[in-house]
Amino acid sequence: MTITTTWLHAAQPIAPETVIDALRPQGAVATTPGPTLRRQFFDSVDWRLFKAGFALSEEAGAGGPALVLSDLSGGEAVRAQGAIGEGFLSDLPETVATPLRPVLKVRRLLPRLSETVATQAVTLRNEDEKLILRAQLLALRGNGADGAFAVTLLGLSPLRGYEKAARRAAGALGAAGFAAGGGDLGQRFAAVGHAPGAYSRKIRLDLAPGATAAEAARALHLSLLDSIDRNVEGAAARIDTGFLHELRVAVRRTRSALDLVDPGVLPAAVTAPARAEFRWLGRATNEMRDLDVYLLALPGFRAGLPERLRPALDPYEAHLTKAAATAARRLARTLRSARFLALQRDWRAALESPAPGDAPHADAPARRLADDRISAAFTKFVKKGRKIDPDSPAERLHALRAHGKRLRYLLEFFRSLYPPEALGALIDDLKGLQDHLGAFQDATVQSDAILDHAATMGPATAPETLLAMGMVAEALAARQHAARAGFHAAFGPFAAGAPTIRALFPHRLEAGPARAHA
Repeated sequence: MTITTTWLHAAQPIAPETVIDALRPQGAVATTPGPTLRRQFFDSVDWRLFKAGFALSEEAGAGGPALVLSDLSGGEAVRAQGAIGEGFLSDLPETVATPLRPVLKVRRLLPRLSETVATQAVTLRNEDEKLILRAQLLALRGNGADGAFAVTLLGLSPLRGYEKAARRAAGALGAAGFAAGGGDLGQRFAAVGHAPGAYSRKIRLDLAPGATAAEAARALHLSLLDSIDRNVEGAAARIDTGFLHELRVAVRRTRSALDLVDPGVLPAAVTAPARAEFRWLGRATNEMRDLDVYLLALPGFRAGLPERLRPALDPYEAHLTKAAATAARRLARTLRSARFLALQRDWRAALESPAPGDAPHADAPARRLADDRISAAFTKFVKKGRKIDPDSPAERLHALRAHGKRLRYLLEFFRSLYPPEALGALIDDLKGLQDHLGAFQDATVQSDAILDHAATMGPATAPETLLAMGMVAEALAARQHAARAGFHAAFGPFAAGAPTIRALFPHRLEAGPARAHA
């Protein structure tokens, strides 16, 4: 009976003969060549599995493909027969999908690393010819567009009672070039040109304390433009719904910065056309994102129905799927159009080679700009929130959500100018309120939309389908009512927040015609 395997690794090829020579002083060593495996590692475009400590590979073998879910050090957690398929959670065996569901969500698994694994079984017997140690020698080789690697792993599995022999073996193998641990998958990713930890959807601006307002605005816009560029092809090709979502977030942040940061900081001759073009881009992506949201919500809609009525939503799903296919073609044309390519090119050129213009606050300190813009946006946000009462129309809550989102963007844009964690609690409170208002808005919009969809599906729609859609709309209306009832509790942290905000952001720019507006 064996105990837990101890893994060693070497960042270079090590021949079986080297292992034999290292172990020979302890007894008789034998090696047996094993199969050569081919495996491919998968992760989402934003490296969700890697960041959560998972590694997922598909192995090709005589018995068909197998999926192996492990930790980053190679410790196997789940093995199941099956293949990646299209790369979505629904394609995976349930034993693999279950631990990944809260991590991967709607993102698609993409091939990240291919490698071959040549195996050797190694045994060590003592002078009495008793087996005391088994080992597995793995020679890993991989290639990518930007590099290659060749590493060696060795797993030591001593028989019970011979743990000391394993420790002596590990010491001897250390002199032969091995080190403790099962190797670093991140290093293998890096060897073929990947940087798993570098991707982030968050704004990561590290503004210098002495940065001017114009320098901060340009750096912010360039970071957002990079995010748009990074997601364009995935959105156009419909790799998964996350690409369009990330692109839209970057567009929304850009529009917020154009309205809240740039007035008086960047020349109006530069920002005015950009404002119009990004408004066009936002509107051009609305239809596809709305359909994505409805399709993603459909499993939840089904789950809320009596079991006998769940199949009745199939025609509605088919209606949405057909509409989404048409919208996807329109979106692809937009994202590959001359107008969009010109927007990308001209906006980057304007940011990287700024032309002189009338911008009275361009040389103001970035921290003063941040104080001014954030305090103005916060004051307006609180003022609007305090006016909401039980009789306020839904549009006021939707507008408050938009103001809160823009305020949060400002805090995230300029976070690096303030002491660490100074804005963390405020950002977290805003996110909580955003989630609450988002639940209200989603329920409102979806409740109306599903009734509109029922009206457009035609008179041939089965009564059971219309009944099921009506029940979904009713459930959404109840959800909307519950979210509305909880608004004042969610808004509570902000109701008396104006004095705090004035203390956090004391500076104001001189009043003038180019003041920001929220």
